[in-house]
Formats: sequence, structure tokens, C-alpha cells
Amino acid sequence: MKIKDSSSKVFLIGLIFIIFSVFFIFPINIFAASLDIPYFITIFAIDSNFQSTPIAYFDFMLKGGLKTNINLSFSFFYSDSLIFNVDDTDNNPHQIVPTFYLKALNATINNLFGFLDFSLFMNDFRNAGDGGSYNTFYYSMDANKTFESVYKISGYGVALKATFLNKMLSFSLFGYQPTTSLVGASTIDSLDLAIDLNLEDLSISVFAGTEAFVKYRWAVSIFFEKKIFSLLLTTGIEDTSTYDDLMSLYLLFEQNFLIENFYESFSVFSKPEIYNGQSLTTGGENTGILLRIDLGYKDKYNSFFAGLFTSLELRNYNLYSLNASPYVKLLSSGILWRIDVTFNLLDLSTIFSVIKLSFETAF
Repeated sequence: MKIKDSSSKVFLIGLIFIIFSVFFIFPINIFAASLDIPYFITIFAIDSNFQSTPIAYFDFMLKGGLKTNINLSFSFFYSDSLIFNVDDTDNNPHQIVPTFYLKALNATINNLFGFLDFSLFMNDFRNAGDGGSYNTFYYSMDANKTFESVYKISGYGVALKATFLNKMLSFSLFGYQPTTSLVGASTIDSLDLAIDLNLEDLSISVFAGTEAFVKYRWAVSIFFEKKIFSLLLTTGIEDTSTYDDLMSLYLLFEQNFLIENFYESFSVFSKPEIYNGQSLTTGGENTGILLRIDLGYKDKYNSFFAGLFTSLELRNYNLYSLNASPYVKLLSSGILWRIDVTFNLLDLSTIFSVIKLSFETAF
């Protein structure tokens, strides 16, 4: 039975207080190690019935620094929907709440022979393909459906990275037992190769991999950036055997433009049929095309933003949803505060669809 009373809010507020007390107030430096928070977000979503749902997600990483060069990353996801009451064998009630899980653990030896890095890793190690600005937890509010990459190099294994031409060109080889297997019982049978080219205005990443030489995958990201203009193209597929047409691919095009204090972003994203080893239709999701337009104004200090975010989704080439979200964002001391109000333009029977109040790391 789900808990929807004030105790869940108290739990979240207490969690936030602990995080900020430990990580942001007290300095931590143990034997050259450091504790970082690469990502933290809390969202209070208020629906049209004025029911509030708090959601929190954060990563924290313990970096070994020069002495150990070992990185340890944990993640935590909290939502009211994940809290349950259960009874034990003596019919005594117990509350089950979300817990930490190990997101990533890796140890690296750098600059072997002056050009080679060697890593041992567990769980998430690298994203294959760049998901852009809008395939993030804030927009999906689902830690397993962010679409932040074509696929993940994740599991238990080793990585070799050779860098040349003053870090402009690198080759990486990964051998591992995948976290999510596409061929049933899995051993260390996944191989991936990555090639990265980093020029002044252009970055290209190419990935190709296989699992047991039965399933094959690939991903490509191309990013071009000038001072006021940028383009990102990412495409690929997690399992080539599922390819039927272009709709089977992960396909993202994102364009950003900045003139003085005004900015514009345009994004087209086609959801792949397979994501994280699971068919979207099996997981209750639907493939489709998302069009997103972000128009706004920012001050010269990049501390205040106001704009309108519009999203449109097509399913089977028919209009499925059309939402408009005016928003305000404030940046202060590495924390991004924002509020946006979403209106469902296909159903104006309610005043609004959802209000989101949030704050997150922005460094």
C-alpha cells in the first residue's frame, strides 16, 4: 500500500538537510580524496488536482585523487510511489523506502608508457552517444528512462584508452560482462570500441560493440560549436537485429542559438524501439517523435533565465501531445532553482497540467 501522507515529505526534507549539511557546508578531504556531487535534483510536481509528488535523485562520487585514482559513485532515487507498507510473518507493519545503490566503481592507472590508461570498472562506465540537453531526468522524471545515450557501457570489466596527438584522438577498448544482457546468461562476452576525435570546434565519437558476437550495436555523436551556435547529431541502435526502419534508431538532432541575451533551442528526438535492453512497448512506453522548442532570455551574468518551452509528441505520425511551459530559472552558488507551469494545449479543461518546483546542481 502506497504512503501519501506527510511522513514522506518529512523524510525527503530530512534527506535534503543531511545532504546539504554534509556535502555543501562541511569540507571533506581525506588523504587527498574528495567527495563530489556531480548531479543532484529535487522536484516537487503539483498536478491539476493540486496533489504534490516530491521526487529526488542524486549522485555522489568519492574520488581517490592522485594517491589512489579510484572513483566510487553512488546514486539515490526517491519518490512517494516507491514507498510501501508491508507486513512480516507476525503481521507487524514495516515501511520500505528507497535505498542507495552503487552506480559506478572504477580504478584507473593513467599514462602507462606515456599514452595508455588502464581501468577496472563495475556498473556504469561510459555513455555511448550524447543525449543532448533535454534527454535528462528533469524532463523524464524516470531514472531508467532518461534516454541520455544510445546505450551504456555498463557491467564488470576492463577498459584500455590510448590517446594521441595531444589528446585530439583517442581509441578505447572495453571488455566486460554487461549489466543488462541481451543474450540470456552472460559472461565477460561484451566488447566495445570507441574512437573520439576532438578538434577546436568539432567533436566526433563513434562506438561499435557486440555481445557474444550474437548481438551488435553502434552509436555516433557529432557536436559542432561556434561562439553563438551549436549543433548535435546522435544516432545509433542498441541491438541491430531489431532494425526495421529509421524509427528503430535512436535519433537526435539538437540546435542551439544565442544572440546577445536571447537564446533558442530546437530538438528533434526519435525514441528507439529498444532501450536499456527492453522493448519500450513491453515497459509501458511508446516509441514516437518528440519536438522541443526552447525560447528565452537570460541576463549577462547567466544567473536569471525566463522563457517558454514547448514540446510536441507524434505517435504513428499522429499528434499525441502538445504542451507549453513558461518557466523562470535562477542560478545561485552552483544551484539552479526553477519553476515551470505546463499547459496541455490539447485539453484546456484544467487550468494547468503540472507545476514543477525544483533545484539542482549546476556545475
